Amino acid sequence: MNYYLNKLRTYHEVHKMYREGNSIRKISEQLGLNWSTIKKLLSKDDRSYQ
Repeated sequence: MNYYLNKLRTYHEVHKMYREGNSIRKISEQLGLNWSTIKKLLSKDDRSYQ
């Protein structure tokens, strides 16, 4: 899979899970990412992420 496509899918998955009410800790455990990475992804909007 394309590297940038994978990053974009992760970004959208994190935002989707957060909107569904999951905590940052739970998202990081389920996706296998560091909690600081989750916080960084949540602080960015669609335009600044690309």
